Amino acid sequence: MKTKGMITNFLNDFVGGPHNDNVRMRDGLGGAARFNQPCGICVELDSGGYFSRLFIADSGNNCVRTISTNGEVETQILSGIPNVSE
Repeated sequence: MKTKGMITNFLNDFVGGPHNDNVRMRDGLGGAARFNQPCGICVELDSGGYFSRLFIADSGNNCVRTISTNGEVETQILSGIPNVSE
């Protein structure tokens, strides 16, 4: 797999360590994003075989999130359970 972009040190930047703000779901750039029990990951490649984005199963929020090459986290699929907000 060829790689380009800035998805490095994923665990520290996106899901590592406790956060003092108690937010469990937030889209945003890099460390501003929040996940709640991420449990699965899939890599999407572009037609040239380069990294395009990551798909993350965010089980605590019952949703699928993506991380782009610039580090932007976006919610793609949300299950509709109550009390989940971005």
